[in-house]
Amino acid sequence: SARQEFYTSLERTGAGYIDYYLLHAIQRTNVDKYEEYDLWNFVKEQKAKGLIRHWGFSFHADPELLEELLTKHPDAEFVQLQINYADWENPGVASRKNWEICKAHGKPVVIMEPVKGGVLANPIPEVKAVFDREGSGRSYASWALRYAASLDNILAVLSGMSDRSQMEDNLKSIKEIPLTEEERK
Repeated sequence: SARQEFYTSLERTGAGYIDYYLLHAIQRTNVDKYEEYDLWNFVKEQKAKGLIRHWGFSFHADPELLEELLTKHPDAEFVQLQINYADWENPGVASRKNWEICKAHGKPVVIMEPVKGGVLANPIPEVKAVFDREGSGRSYASWALRYAASLDNILAVLSGMSDRSQMEDNLKSIKEIPLTEEERK
């Protein structure tokens, strides 16, 4: 069960508490399970016991549901959202709208998928041409990371890496934020 997974994770870390705990992958198809199993109250109870320092949830749905959840659970401390330049105005992901809702509720955002599962590390030729014309020599992934990290109200940007060179590029990229206004355009 989800409750047992918490205790298993707590035991495996050996830390005695979890700094940032997520209710995972909330979407229209599963949101009722979080209510049915009373997981919202479960995380609040663990926080009250000192076993969780900060709790939030990762979100994969429409702005209306996000607004409803943040209104119903104002003590959530952060939200993890899929944010990248390709999904910023994508109605199926609603990155911008969901980010704006978090800002309006005073909830910092953890960004997932800033490089869209690696797709933006090797974008379509038309997008490559825009970045290549800029002439900085930055990687395509760097542009995606800097875009996401340049937003305000961001707690962290999560990025997957496959090798040391990608890690080094990510570290260099994150030091070069924020985007200039011209780069944002």
